[in-house]
Parts: sequence; structure tokens; C-alpha cells
Amino acid sequence: ERESSHAEYYRMTVARYESVYLGFVWIYNNDPGLVEQSRDTKLAVSRDGIAWRKAFEQRFLEMGAPGEWDSRYACICNCIEVDDELFFYYSGANIPHDLRGEDGKRKKVSEYIGKVIDGERWAYAVGLAKLRRDGFVSLEPDSDQESTTGSATTRPLSFLGTRLSLNVDSAKGKVEVEMLDRQGQPVAGHSRADCVPVAVDSTRCAVRWKESPDLLGLAEEVSFVGDRSRVVRQPVRLRFHLTDAKLYSFCID
Repeated sequence: ERESSHAEYYRMTVARYESVYLGFVWIYNNDPGLVEQSRDTKLAVSRDGIAWRKAFEQRFLEMGAPGEWDSRYACICNCIEVDDELFFYYSGANIPHDLRGEDGKRKKVSEYIGKVIDGERWAYAVGLAKLRRDGFVSLEPDSDQESTTGSATTRPLSFLGTRLSLNVDSAKGKVEVEMLDRQGQPVAGHSRADCVPVAVDSTRCAVRWKESPDLLGLAEEVSFVGDRSRVVRQPVRLRFHLTDAKLYSFCID
């Protein structure tokens, strides 16, 4: 959903989350007739706080339905991590942004709070929206296809941890994970057939294989100048096989 020609970038509040910055872009829908005058929120992301990009085109926080207290204004101010959820506190209102009296002069929004106009009590308040941790977007099979299965493979990963955990909703299906070497072949003991299927709705579920609960890195002896050598862990790829499931994120620790 792209902005209309009348949309304006009103402001952006920023919150630190994991290894990125989240930007909550307030979109002001300011049509020439001053009829709509609504504001909602889109999501932007940055690695360094300088270069930003939109996470996706859809609205991240939409306004409430007509008649609700936040039907004209829903703009996120901050993001707070609470257990397995993210709390988004936002400013909301059902009051138009640009109010003018009979004399054409602009009025203050505070003059209208609590008043009943056209059968609706106008309000300006703080709202709370909630989202599961890392629930901004999910990887899932294409629902338009006959098959509800799909797979995705990561780029080569180097890691020190041994435990793989998923943030996943697979309560009605399953997720299976396999580890691939540099030639793209399954690592012995860590193939799809070896994986214990993950069939839960959880923000942190450990992946296990039949012969090992751990995600073991491939070891290889590397020679350096002289007679010195050491064993280092080689990059591997993870391949996720999803059946009627949503994968939000994964971590290795």
C-alpha cells in the first residue's frame, strides 16, 4: 500500500531493538479538502541510525474503525519489550488534525477533547498495541498454492553457539531444520530426516536432532605460517522446511 499524493511524512520516533533501530513513521493523510486529515504509522528500519528503509509498504499500525476513539490518529511513540511481547504505546484520537472556526482561524485540539460532536465524543489519549517478539513479519508457505509446504535456506553462517532456537507458530503444522555443508549437502546427523519436528507456537523453542540436541559446527584443521595449525569452525547453511507454519526468527546461542 503506497501513500497517496496527499500523504506527508509528519515525523518519526525511534526505538532501539536487538541489533537494529526501529523507526515509526507518522503518515499524515492531508487531502486538499481537509476531509480526511488522518495519521497512522509505517515501519522503517536502520542498522546504524543514519540510513533508513521501509520494512514494508503496509501500515504497521492502522487507525481504529469509524466511531472508535482512535479513528483519525494512531501514531506509535515507543516500543518496550515485556516478556515475550512488544508493547507499542501510541497517541490516538478521533479529532481531525486541522480544526478551524467559523472565522477561518485554526483552533486548538485541546478545545474539543470531551465534546460530543455529530453524536461522537471526541477524545485524545494514549493507546497500547501488542505484538509477539520478532512478530513484525514471518516466513511461511504461499497460501495461494495447493501445497502448504515450503523451504528456505540461509546464506553461510559462522557461529560460536551450539543451540538453535526458533520463534515459530507451527501448532497446526511443523518445522524441520537441516544443516548443510559448503557443498550444500546435509551434515551427518543433522539432516531433515534426523530433525525432531517442531510443532508448537512459541517465541523460543529449541531445535533437536535425534542423535544430538545441539547445532554442531563443522570443524576443519587449518594450517598457518610455519608449523602452527588450529581447528576452526566452518560456515554452514540452515535449511528450514515449513508445513502450515510461520517462522518469525531464529537464534543460535
